[in-house]
Amino acid sequence: MMALSSVRIGVALVVVAMAGPAVAVSPSGTVLAVVQSANIDGETGKKILEPEAQVFSGDRIDTGPRGQAQIRFRDETKLVVGPNSSMVIDAFVFNSDDTAREISINVVKGAFRFITGTSRKDAYTITTPTATIGVRGTEFDIAVEQEGTTRVANYAGETRICRRQTGGVALDPQDSCVEVTEPCTLSVVRPTQGNVVSYSNADVEFRNRQLKYYFPYVRSQSRLLTDFQRESIGMAKPGVRRSLPRSNLRRKSLT
Repeated sequence: MMALSSVRIGVALVVVAMAGPAVAVSPSGTVLAVVQSANIDGETGKKILEPEAQVFSGDRIDTGPRGQAQIRFRDETKLVVGPNSSMVIDAFVFNSDDTAREISINVVKGAFRFITGTSRKDAYTITTPTATIGVRGTEFDIAVEQEGTTRVANYAGETRICRRQTGGVALDPQDSCVEVTEPCTLSVVRPTQGNVVSYSNADVEFRNRQLKYYFPYVRSQSRLLTDFQRESIGMAKPGVRRSLPRSNLRRKSLT
């Protein structure tokens, strides 16, 4: 019965190792929790991705309608990959002390949470189809629609969000980047709009509607481990903050 159910639901999470030279590399991070079944396709073949599985630079992560993965990298950076999402770990290059020289993540679509670790902040770069996000020690959620619209909800710290040159859209030098320093700020980058628009406490009603609709972890954090949960004081009220049993998450996937 379980196998038939899995077939109907489809693969929740797929990690595809990109082709590259056959060299020994160290893992970039570890999966702490997975919702539903997941596969990883690497040098050793395709297998089920479970808690404690390792991820590497070049891996692609794809989730299904209910899929989710919570990943902790070697420098304590934390990443949540939400449902219906796709991303590539372009680069995670570490120093001998496990801090990172370069962290580059390409977000294709979906919902994500990103919490910086111990590496220097200018090492982090996140790209989406329409935006480049520079990190200055922060916690934020990302939501990327299929057509490329990018939304960033800032919880703490600072981000620099820049409009990428796409589709021949002219960039206004004054509006193509924003520095976000206030918590509870929502920034939006659209494929057909040349500037970056930010909404803070002056636009509470519009901002909160957007947050509730596009950001699943603003609506509820109930499936996140405690270390991956964040307070969103002043933003749309999140779901109940509660801890999930870490031992159960390590032993089996959530349903």
